[in-house]
Amino acid sequence: MNTFAYDLFVGFHDRWNEVRLLLDMVSYSEDQTKIDALCRANTVLVIANFEGFLAETLRMIIADVNRFGAFRNTPYQMKSIYCSQFIDIYDKGTKKRLDKLISAFSELDVKYTIEPFIYENNKNPKPTTLEDYFEKLGGKNFFSYITECELEYVFENDKELTRGLISKLLHNLLLGVENYPYSVSIDNSDFNLNNRKVNDCLWATFLDESIKRRHLVAHGMTLDNVATSTELHDLVDKIKVLELCFATLCCHFVMAKIH
Repeated sequence: MNTFAYDLFVGFHDRWNEVRLLLDMVSYSEDQTKIDALCRANTVLVIANFEGFLAETLRMIIADVNRFGAFRNTPYQMKSIYCSQFIDIYDKGTKKRLDKLISAFSELDVKYTIEPFIYENNKNPKPTTLEDYFEKLGGKNFFSYITECELEYVFENDKELTRGLISKLLHNLLLGVENYPYSVSIDNSDFNLNNRKVNDCLWATFLDESIKRRHLVAHGMTLDNVATSTELHDLVDKIKVLELCFATLCCHFVMAKIH
């Protein structure tokens, strides 16, 4: 039986149908007002797609853990996040009580709920959000894995190279999550495995700037078009790479205790 994660990722490109439809409409239009409206709409939709993908990735991973795995075999950080909602984390002796609760839940094989792992109020998918989600699944320093490595070549704006990278990342991800436990390897890959904390990087700057453009349109701060069709095609490709990197690293590290 395929995993929930596999079912999500196998439809990866289909999630972009709405965005692709609007971009196609732009390419066939000669009406500048219509072109500007379509581009403004896509400026918002691309980031909405990204935000939804992050949350759905966490949902499907947790669904797979609940159905095919066991609470005791998940990373300590996952267990800690889940159990912290049942105790007062500001009291003395919190760590001791937390560990006792984790031990008890491991024996009972408690099932996870999604609420402790994702933001309730649709928090913007800024760089700190990715870092937070990644840490909740057992990882650390998400952006360190995609900095100073071949994944930064996408900023050379070589469309063929970027789309080849998208295909490679998706192929490897699908192979790794088809069965549970996942076997998503990041060895001998395009990732930077040094895992040192980075303060500034191309990917975080790119994401911040993309969210700022989205805000300008979504919150009515400008009525102008903030991105051309060419820029939006480029944005979609980069966001796809970022989504697949996030999914790959999350699916790898959530299995660390098993492997």
